[in-house]
Amino acid sequence: MSRDEYIKMAIDAGLKIGQHWDKSRMTTDNMVRFARIVSAAEREACAKLCEEVGFAVHGPGREDSEAYDCADAIRAKENIG
Repeated sequence: MSRDEYIKMAIDAGLKIGQHWDKSRMTTDNMVRFARIVSAAEREACAKLCEEVGFAVHGPGREDSEAYDCADAIRAKENIG
């Protein structure tokens, strides 16, 4: 991911980003929210990579493709905790 994407995720988590770091906005809840947003983005990037491999190997469709099963498992992890 790019620097700008991480900055957007931090802002979405409620962290104040700028030239002067605002420590008052760096709460535990905001940091946990940021970590969850980054983790979700990484999981989705990995799942998409699995789907790209599945498409490259098997073409369109999900029949008999372990790559798509892997993408589903990665996305399901999001709901575990």
